[in-house]
Amino acid sequence: MHPSPRAPCTTPSSASAPLTCHPPCSLSKYCNMSLLYRGDKKLSILEVIEHAEYCLNQLKNDVLFAGEDASLSASAILTTDGHGKRLSTAVAVLQTMAKQQAGEAWEELYAFLDNHQRWPKIMFWSHFHTKLKTLGKTGVDFRKDCLFRRLESNDCTLFHEVCKLKPPVKVVQTMIDITPIQSEDRFLCVTQYNHLGQGGGTEYPLHAVLRHGGSLDLVKLLVSADKEGDTLSGRNSVYHALAANKEKHPLKAFSEILRYLVLLIKAKDFYFSPLLKENDDDKTPLGLLAESLKEEGLSNTEILQHKDFAFLLKATCYHYRNSRSREEGDGDPENIRSGIEAIPLDRAFLVCCPCFDAEFAAAVLEKMASADKAFLLDKDASDNDRYPLHHILESRPAYSVMVGTNNFGTGFKLFIVETILRLAPEAAQQWNKKGRLPLHIAADAEVGASMLADQRLSLVNTIWKAYPEAVGLMDKELSLPPFALPTRAEMDSHRRPYVSDDDYEDEYTAFSSTYFLLRQQPEMLAEVVANCSTAKAESTEPSAKRQRTNSTKACN
Repeated sequence: MHPSPRAPCTTPSSASAPLTCHPPCSLSKYCNMSLLYRGDKKLSILEVIEHAEYCLNQLKNDVLFAGEDASLSASAILTTDGHGKRLSTAVAVLQTMAKQQAGEAWEELYAFLDNHQRWPKIMFWSHFHTKLKTLGKTGVDFRKDCLFRRLESNDCTLFHEVCKLKPPVKVVQTMIDITPIQSEDRFLCVTQYNHLGQGGGTEYPLHAVLRHGGSLDLVKLLVSADKEGDTLSGRNSVYHALAANKEKHPLKAFSEILRYLVLLIKAKDFYFSPLLKENDDDKTPLGLLAESLKEEGLSNTEILQHKDFAFLLKATCYHYRNSRSREEGDGDPENIRSGIEAIPLDRAFLVCCPCFDAEFAAAVLEKMASADKAFLLDKDASDNDRYPLHHILESRPAYSVMVGTNNFGTGFKLFIVETILRLAPEAAQQWNKKGRLPLHIAADAEVGASMLADQRLSLVNTIWKAYPEAVGLMDKELSLPPFALPTRAEMDSHRRPYVSDDDYEDEYTAFSSTYFLLRQQPEMLAEVVANCSTAKAESTEPSAKRQRTNSTKACN
């Protein structure tokens, strides 16, 4: 490997030999400086380093010997090595030579990697490991220029390219060991990022390992070397990279890596869990894994029964259920694993179905409901005893949806509600413990306040078709009829004043749902008006009269 280190000049006599400048040679195309020679011998970088270090040590000793005598100190500095110019020349040439030869070493390493298929695997990595150990003997600046230089084509560093080739653990460990670490610059090879990664997102060397089928031991090494945990977070996370490239890993290795990475996420981090985030293609890790299994030819039933899919499905549900607490929780991975495994598969799919495309979600729900639809009707003890339909209406989907594209998942929410009511229409008749039907929740403008009026009308219409009688039943929590619920929002930003009958695009007014509900049972309005008139008459009675009446009733 270039540069080749030579035997160090350890004796003072050789290190202090005079340096002379010869005419420019081939290095002049990189700089206008001459190479340094000792006699007729051209010096290597290491020999120039040793000479510079020797000169600096001699200067330090002379200054210390001078003590507090300023004149002796000045004399020592000016007369060091007989020629003060030699030291500055050595440093300048060292910097120029180091940059140029670091570039040559970088190109040589990349050229060696490009030819990896021509070598037997064991022999290739043995030679590359030797080159890395030789590189580790060079100076800090030299290693920086070599290890942190990026390819213009893909913004990758040497560490990214090595991790794509499924390297042995000892090779990566050596790269970590020889990386210059400066805390202020955070020079740590495992957190080198690539802004031109797949999908255009930031990617780390761990992404390269997971996209190309590295081992569990290699994953553990990179995770342990990243003290801040930077490589595990982000929009295009390592969880997305693993799920999208299942075919690159042996079956056992994929299962082990998946469980290892999932159990790294602590309870306090569930709110920001990468399992609940979509990548730049609006896919969650769970959705990407489902697509990978489809590409392998698995049917919907086989995907649902796949052990890795079932684990990730339950883990996503577990993180979602616990994401709102932001509590430290139990950090024991085994307890988290037990909590994940305890979630029923059908319940987990119902919570996480927004992670999939509509066709797949509907097909799986129909398959599960044909065997037993109890999961669509039973209360969930881990979800505050809510019924599934109430939960879906009151909550956002199980992953974050961009406001600009899907308005907090309203479109998918409507699809899931329609699917549930088609499979189990009796779900529309369930009262929650607050005394509300699904129709009350869907019509209430303060539930999902960001929902547009036409979207709310679609939900109301769907639930009304499943249980038309609900339009005449009062909301027991608010003591309001269904037609009054769409108008009670307090968010002025979601209302616009009525302009004219031609203002048909006024999606923010809430009267569309109110008008629809009144048309279904207009006598409800007369009943409410009558009740309001009675209440108003009672409120205007003299207080003494009301007290006598109450006393009379009490006596009777």
